[in-house]
Formats: sequence, structure tokens, C-alpha cells
Amino acid sequence: MLRVVRRLLPIASILVLGACSRGSSGSSASGGEPGKPIPTVPGKRCVVHLHGKSGSGGPTTEKDGVTHLRPTGNADGWGGKQWLYFPDDAYAVVKGTVAASLASAGCDRAVVHGFSNGAAAAAKLFCRSEQFDGHVVGYVIDDPVVDHGADGCKPDPKTKVKLYWTGGLANAVDGWSCKDADWTCEGGTTIGIARYAAALGTSQTPSIHQQHQEYSDPPEYSSWLEPR
Repeated sequence: MLRVVRRLLPIASILVLGACSRGSSGSSASGGEPGKPIPTVPGKRCVVHLHGKSGSGGPTTEKDGVTHLRPTGNADGWGGKQWLYFPDDAYAVVKGTVAASLASAGCDRAVVHGFSNGAAAAAKLFCRSEQFDGHVVGYVIDDPVVDHGADGCKPDPKTKVKLYWTGGLANAVDGWSCKDADWTCEGGTTIGIARYAAALGTSQTPSIHQQHQEYSDPPEYSSWLEPR
């Protein structure tokens, strides 16, 4: 089913199941300097975009006073890149890449927005209470691959989260084998959107899209990044 969807969707839109997304910027995959505070510019607002499997990095852009950062995934996938957030050594690289992106722009307040495979990576960061020195105020989990990365989720209660769901990954029911469609899934199976939402401690919100496609400008950017 996955490969069929990939063939039918236009290449230009990169609406690839579990993979597509607007690309990301090229921060170092090795991340910043562990243990050192992230340098910031007071009031600097950012969104860090984590692309889906087969996506890639992209340039840093500015829109409405917000800096958009697009780091490159840390592993190969479907002819492009992907986020490999397990086991722990790979997770550390993902965390370091986000930290390096924040440091490169001096982000004071930031949102991490992950789509598809990138959403699963973002959810893992959220579940492990990653606030990046308090600069990440929330996570947008956009049409994620609903895998076991959410198991044992213990987010920081101060960190906001929004879970968007298109229904385009409806085949990812509890117990579905990811190898059947070459998805990247922690634990090898999906757990279904209801169980995933419960693990994150939130509810699913319908996306503006009905196919597996990134919600490119959700309202959380402006509402969560308002000045303190």
C-alpha cells in the first residue's frame, strides 16, 4: 500500500507516506557541545522542522518574524534521508542535531515540528522531556508513524504538544508490521493512533489534509511563540 501511494503522489509535492515533508536545513549531525548552554538571541523565535523519510535538509528561512530551521536526517532512507531515533546512540545524534540547529540561530523560544518519520522522532524527544535548556516550548507531532517510540512517555508537564492526524496512515493499526511497507518503526510494529495519543497524554486533532501531507503552517507557531 505504501509503495502504491508513493507512486501516485506528485513528486513535486513530496507527499510520501511516512517520509515526505518540506526539507530541512543542514546543521551538523553530530550536534552541539554536550553540557554547554545553547547560546541565544533574546526574543529570537524559531521552528525546527524534522522532515519525513526520503526528505532532505533545506535552507533557513524567515517568515512573520520566525526563523525556520530545516536540519538533515541522520540516516539514509528511500533515496533521501530519514530520522533514525533508536537505539540510544542514534537518538543522541537526533537530539544533538536539534540542539545544533537551535544554537546556530540563537533561538530563544522554539517549536519542534516533525512530520511523518520526523514526527515520530519529535515525539521521542517530547517523551524524553527534551526542552533544550528550556528553549523548546512545544512539539507539533504531524501525522506520525505511530510506533513504540512513545512507549513509557514521560514528557515535561510544561512542554506543549499538538498531535495532528490526516487518516492517511490508517493502516498503521495496533500490531501492524512496519516491514510490510519498509517503514522505519521503533519496536518493528505500529500501535495505532488511539494508543499513540494516549501515550503522549493528548488527543488527536484532524489535520487540514486528508492525505498524508505536512501541515505546513499550524496555528501553534504563533500561539506558542508569543513573547513571554
